[in-house]
Amino acid sequence: HYSSSLRQTKDEKEGSPKILVGKFVLTRTGDTYFDLTPFIKGYVWINGHLLGRYWNVGPQHSLYCPGVWMK
Repeated sequence: HYSSSLRQTKDEKEGSPKILVGKFVLTRTGDTYFDLTPFIKGYVWINGHLLGRYWNVGPQHSLYCPGVWMK
C-alpha cells in the first residue's frame, strides 16, 4: 500500500517534453512493479536508479523495481 503525488516540474506548451517528479510513502518495502498504462513514453528513475524506458505501443506496460532501491 502507498500514497503518491506526481507533479510537472515546469509549465510547458502542449506536446513538448516534460519532466514529472513524484513522491510516494510506503508502509513496507519490497519488490514491485510500476504500472505505466496512463503514460505515453519516457524513462523512470527511482532514487537515482534507472528502471527503464517505456512506450505505450509496446507489449510492456510495467517496470520492475527491486525492493532494495526503495527508501
